[in-house]
Amino acid sequence: MSFMVCPDAVSVSSAQREIWRAQQWSPKSPIYRVGEYIEISGLVDEVRFESALRRAVAESDALHRRFFEENGDRREWSCHHRF
Repeated sequence: MSFMVCPDAVSVSSAQREIWRAQQWSPKSPIYRVGEYIEISGLVDEVRFESALRRAVAESDALHRRFFEENGDRREWSCHHRF
């Protein structure tokens, strides 16, 4: 997949650039990885749960950001899809 045609792509912030560099220097480091889960006990209304999950994903801008490097510049763009 090519990201070169991204008219709305912007350069990342200086903080994002430093995180990018740190991950390049130490790709196996877990420092910027966050994992979490929630246990649900009891009955779950599958239709409502799916609806809520789709809405949460749709509203979370962080889940729609794509990062790439172009001519030495780290860039990002928003890639909103319908789920």
